Amino acid sequence: MDSVELVMAVEEAFGIAISDQDASTAKTAGDLRDLILRACGTKTSRPTLTKSG
Repeated sequence: MDSVELVMAVEEAFGIAISDQDASTAKTAGDLRDLILRACGTKTSRPTLTKSG
C-alpha cells in the first residue's frame, strides 16, 4: 500500500479528512498518528511516564 492509499484508508476508517499538504509531511507512523489525533480534535502530546510506588 502506498502512502496515498494509506491516508485514504485512514480517512475512511476514522471519518476524517487529512489535507494533501499535511499528509505529505508524515514521514513516520508517529507523524501519521499525530495527524489522525489532530483531525479528531485530540491533544497530540505524548503522556509523561512517571514512576509510581
